[in-house]
Amino acid sequence: MQGFRAYIAFALENCYNGLMKKLIFYTDKEVKAERFLESLGFSRSVVTDLKKYRFGLVAGGKEFKTSDVLEAGAEVTVTLPEPPPVFSGRFPVLYEDGDFIAVLKPSDMPVHPSSGHRDGGTLRDEFSGVFRPLYRLDKDTEGIVIVAKNAYAARVKNGLQKVYFGVCEGAPGDEGVIDLPIEDVGTVGRVISECGKRAVTRYKKLCGREGLALLAFSLETGRTHQIRIHTAAAGFPLLGDGLYGRATKKYPHQLLFLGEVALPTEEGVKILKAPLPEAFRKLFPDF
Repeated sequence: MQGFRAYIAFALENCYNGLMKKLIFYTDKEVKAERFLESLGFSRSVVTDLKKYRFGLVAGGKEFKTSDVLEAGAEVTVTLPEPPPVFSGRFPVLYEDGDFIAVLKPSDMPVHPSSGHRDGGTLRDEFSGVFRPLYRLDKDTEGIVIVAKNAYAARVKNGLQKVYFGVCEGAPGDEGVIDLPIEDVGTVGRVISECGKRAVTRYKKLCGREGLALLAFSLETGRTHQIRIHTAAAGFPLLGDGLYGRATKKYPHQLLFLGEVALPTEEGVKILKAPLPEAFRKLFPDF
């Protein structure tokens, strides 16, 4: 944090009192309230919402405004009034604590409703309450999706590290970096273009057989369809990708899987892992 440090008393009070979660922080120098809250990771929209609730923002036992100046050593209490979302339990839960729940999303399921999926069938429909996924996966990409249980927990979304696994057609090298800009050209498709935004994908070949390769991917950027379009441009498209490669009756969608996520929590970084899907295991039974 820039200029000052906030002491966080999660161990003392980081639980739900009824339906409200209470967080306690301490300042170590005089600071404007708005700047203090932003330094803790509260977004402007969350702070705006907190101002609407009575006793949402309290320092020294009194409500304060974001324009107020907090004195050094002030005990600042932030009360989040929303209850945590409740998951249906239809899919495996890989991890859960007071701030996050990680579930295994199947293929053929969008994360959010869209023009073609407004009548159910999305991951959002599996949760009651406020739905805050830390990132999205394509409809046909299987894998781990982490949902924040409150507005404060959602701040970690930019600090996640993810490892994807994909089955590719062709003969990629043992490892490499694909650094090609991606441009959005419509509601679905993307293209490699100098007019696009920089996109960087790192890959490592885990094993191969009969013209196929199992790769692990890590992303330095987070562009839509990044792995799919990068592998296609590099000459080894994802197996089953009908948009950037070719789908088949046996493989009607891309074999791409988010199988590992490093999640920062108050108790340290949790490494969440999920087993490879059945289609991957059938192709590479010895991996």
